[in-house]
Amino acid sequence: MKKFGDRLRAAREAAGLSQVAAAKAAGIPHATWVEAETRSQVPRDPERLRRICDLLATDPAWLLGLTDVRRPWPP
Repeated sequence: MKKFGDRLRAAREAAGLSQVAAAKAAGIPHATWVEAETRSQVPRDPERLRRICDLLATDPAWLLGLTDVRRPWPP
């Protein structure tokens, strides 16, 4: 199963966004986004995770690796 960072990168690239653009659109510091992708650092703030899922239209369960089935978000 892929790590959070791998899934985050895949979803971001599928959305056609750079790290800078994605971080800005989600209201997250660029350094935090980079750490999430490179170190698989899951955001501790649930609101940040929700904004990432909204931005990338990605189910949080898939992003967190709880399922291998990627569903659109919001449901």
